[in-house]
Amino acid sequence: MDEMLNSLLGGELEQLKGKLSAKAEFPSDKAQAFVPAIVEQVTQLFGSGSLDLTSLMGDVDIGELTEKLDPAQLAAKAGVTEDEAKAGLGEVLPDLLAKAKSALGGGLGGLDLGSLLGGDS
Repeated sequence: MDEMLNSLLGGELEQLKGKLSAKAEFPSDKAQAFVPAIVEQVTQLFGSGSLDLTSLMGDVDIGELTEKLDPAQLAAKAGVTEDEAKAGLGEVLPDLLAKAKSALGGGLGGLDLGSLLGGDS
């Protein structure tokens, strides 16, 4: 998961964690756990077919995607309340989707699709 996060986000991972701390008032240790938990859930949606990679190329409805995620599970993994998880999603999900769209627009930006979806690479 760490390798995938670094491939997808590069240096922006720390910025997202900082955004969580500043705007959603997450303590830094909670932000550290939250971003990977989001990416893990989104990856599971891709793997299960609940979310199609090509759908990211068009306009993505953040609210619709948020409804597919499980804020309670994200909250448990990051050690925050469900309301804090929802606020955190609102802060970082648009940035995560923008990076994913950028990667897809660039032929996945060198990302290994099989490893992204949890398969063999």
